[in-house]
This record gives sequence, C-alpha cells and structure tokens, in this order.
Amino acid sequence: MLVQDSAFDQMAEKMAKAYSTIKIGDPLDPNSLVGPLKTQTQMETFKWGVAEAQRQGGRVIYGGTVIEGTEGNYVMPTIIEIDSSAEIL
Repeated sequence: MLVQDSAFDQMAEKMAKAYSTIKIGDPLDPNSLVGPLKTQTQMETFKWGVAEAQRQGGRVIYGGTVIEGTEGNYVMPTIIEIDSSAEIL
C-alpha cells in the first residue's frame, strides 16, 4: 500500500491495531481468518523475505515472525515499511 507521508504514522498505527485482532488458527475453523502456510519451504521463504526487506532498509511494523509452539507452518501476518525503490519490491 502506498501512503502519503503526512498520513503514514496514523495509518501504520491503525493497520497494526487491525492486524493484532486477526484470528490465526485452523483453516477449517470458521472463526480463523489466517491459517498456516502450506509447506516448510514457504515458511523459509517468508523468513527470508522479512530478513531481506530489513536488510534493504525495511522496518517491521507488525508481525514478521514464525509462531512457535504450533503444529503447522504458522507465521504472523506482517506489515513492513520500506522505500518503494527497494529491490525486494
């Protein structure tokens, strides 16, 4: 999402608050909004993507981590602030 500089802080705060309410869990549970990634490879790609975005100057606003102690490939929904000229984009 592209956000005007003057509105960024407020938008980032609202988005992080909204993301914190997302129910993560069994995809067959109608109360879950986010299920696991399909494979371990996808989880490794997620971790690489977050680390690479940070290496390129990105800042994790919300999430960016694997959810430990769960059966499956669960990761936190993630918001990253990064310059639109970053190579990863």
